[in-house]
Amino acid sequence: MNANRVVPCANPATQPRYSMAFAQWREVLEKVYGLNCERHPGPSCEVEIDRREIGEVCVAEVRMSAQTLAPRRKMEQTEDQLYLKLVVNGTARFEQNGEQRRFAAGSLVIVDPAAPFLEYVEEETRMVVVTCPKPALRERGYPSQFNHWLAPDVQSPDVQTVHDMVRVIASRGGGLAEQTRTLLGAQLLDLMDVLLHADSRPASRTGEAARYRVKRFIAQHIGDETLDATTIAHAAGLSISYLNRIFREEGTSPMRYLWNQRLERAYQFLTSAKADGLRIEEIAWRCGFASAAHFSRLFKQRYGATPKELREGGKAAAAAQ
Repeated sequence: MNANRVVPCANPATQPRYSMAFAQWREVLEKVYGLNCERHPGPSCEVEIDRREIGEVCVAEVRMSAQTLAPRRKMEQTEDQLYLKLVVNGTARFEQNGEQRRFAAGSLVIVDPAAPFLEYVEEETRMVVVTCPKPALRERGYPSQFNHWLAPDVQSPDVQTVHDMVRVIASRGGGLAEQTRTLLGAQLLDLMDVLLHADSRPASRTGEAARYRVKRFIAQHIGDETLDATTIAHAAGLSISYLNRIFREEGTSPMRYLWNQRLERAYQFLTSAKADGLRIEEIAWRCGFASAAHFSRLFKQRYGATPKELREGGKAAAAAQ
């Protein structure tokens, strides 16, 4: 019995599966993944995919057989993403730049659809396919352009950890809350550094990747009034001097950046209808200010009005509309 079933990548978790003819499967591969698909001769060509959004990435569980896949030309949307493929069982053979390699169960392979390759699947094979947007990788300072597949060593404990995380997300993603999926997607993108550098050097801690990690840590701990440069540098695995250099390149310092982020977060609270029930003292505390007086003084210096004046002015403007 052939099971040609596909779940499109909509908001994702609990959609029913749909039967789909092979022609429709080819259309999905073309539009979603930017791939051509040619069916091998013979009576059986199994297809099944269950695809869901996990934050910024999409994770698909795929069952397929008797097919050859190759990137289409000039597919701008799909060329701006990478595919991480984990072979669960069966095998997939890749051919690129005159080299061939067979990936068996347990293997990981990363391919860039912007570069020509062929993927052959003969026997029934199950994979987990993670679609990673290149802009999110570039934002983190990671490489995002490859002319040849990457094959991270799954014997490495670091790589094995990412391997296991992908399996867990694929098996449980459908029942997770949206916030959990968003957090898992961001963590998986952060950990792509382990896979993208597995063949060359340890995960990058410099340049744009370090800058991204520092700012992400600050954003996640902005309410901690004890946060200082030493804590930030330690969390990012950097020296104090290197941390200072990162922000000096932007014309600021770690602590000035932190205080500006706190003030911006407070401004968002004060202008959000969802935060109307929060007292100004509560907002100050949530944004890492030790006292409401200190918060009010710095806020007025930045925005020309106290938090109370800004909130009351916003309410008056809304009432006048």
